[in-house]
Amino acid sequence: MRQLFPLLFCCLLAACADGAPLLPAGAVLPGGGRYRGEMVDGLLQGEGRIDYPNGSSYRGSFKDGQWQGHGVWQGANGDRYEGEFKQGLFDGQGRFSYSAGGVYEGHFLRGSLNGEGRYTEPGTSYEGKFKDDLYHGTGKLQSTDGVTYEGEFAAGQPHGEGTRSDESGELSGTFVDGSLTGEGLYRGNDGEHYLGSFRSDLFHGQGRYEDAIGNIWTGSFKHGELSGEGRHEGTDGTRYSGGFERWLYQRKGHLQLPDGSQYRGAFRAGRFGGPGTLTLSDGPEQSGTWHAHRLSH
Repeated sequence: MRQLFPLLFCCLLAACADGAPLLPAGAVLPGGGRYRGEMVDGLLQGEGRIDYPNGSSYRGSFKDGQWQGHGVWQGANGDRYEGEFKQGLFDGQGRFSYSAGGVYEGHFLRGSLNGEGRYTEPGTSYEGKFKDDLYHGTGKLQSTDGVTYEGEFAAGQPHGEGTRSDESGELSGTFVDGSLTGEGLYRGNDGEHYLGSFRSDLFHGQGRYEDAIGNIWTGSFKHGELSGEGRHEGTDGTRYSGGFERWLYQRKGHLQLPDGSQYRGAFRAGRFGGPGTLTLSDGPEQSGTWHAHRLSH
């Protein structure tokens, strides 16, 4: 989201608050602005309007030479604010419209977005808490492409406990600087799910993954894939425990096949590869060095 840049309210109005008389009404202020409205003891008081040389303007309430109370500020670039002012700054409830199309409605403090509010711009909307012009605290961020995050924010990014969803599924858990990092849960819209550790939105660390038809993989994940020691339980009765690399059986392991046969030994790219023993379901054993499921002679 866009940040509000430091505003020049105090500079523009400082000359009105030093006690210098401004007579007659409608006189040009020391900063070059032209004022029309009420004055008391040489200070802008009550309702009035100032038009500045750069094309910006303010109309509303004044107190002791500063914008105070309800008013409307119009920037020379097309930005516009309507709401509460205090000591020349946006302060209280208000609405800021950016010339580029963004709109913020909510609470301001000393010229910045602070407190509860809603910000919208083409393609994006956010509703929740702000601090110093940034999303900060609990809130909900949505985009027109279907991505939604609801939870905790810090310094403009999802940070803390939250849930992000899109057309593929939902991630929930602990977010760090915008991505799921730590313990969390993934649920795919087709029924797959993962429970365990994440890093940068990817499965990373110990976890359990189950696909849409019930096949299960548990163990050590790296960068979104099962790579390390783990287990596989297939819906067809297949059982495996041992090493994995990118979801495939790798290094040493124990495989139990649906027909009752068992293989203990080395694997390469998901197949028998290296020294190992295959025990058939009816008892005979085949031992030796294997290559792509075939026993070398």
